[in-house]
Amino acid sequence: MKQSYLYMLCGLPFAGKTTLAKELVHWLGIKRVAIDEINTERGIWNDETGMSSEDWAKTYQEAYQRIAAFLSQSESVVDDSANFTRE
Repeated sequence: MKQSYLYMLCGLPFAGKTTLAKELVHWLGIKRVAIDEINTERGIWNDETGMSSEDWAKTYQEAYQRIAAFLSQSESVVDDSANFTRE
């Protein structure tokens, strides 16, 4: 079984995390899981009205499931979210 890696980016909004994540995908041929894209797929976005904590929890749960699925298939993946906490 080939070794898989989870790349976790951390940084403030507009710091370049997504740009770096896309470069990793391009150069390493790995998968990418993006919180923003999951929110878009779900038809929600953190606009002026904000997102409820329940919406955020569902989005992150979906991201964790996608990451786990890639890793279980021995695919490396980059977690393209802020990752501000150690949890």
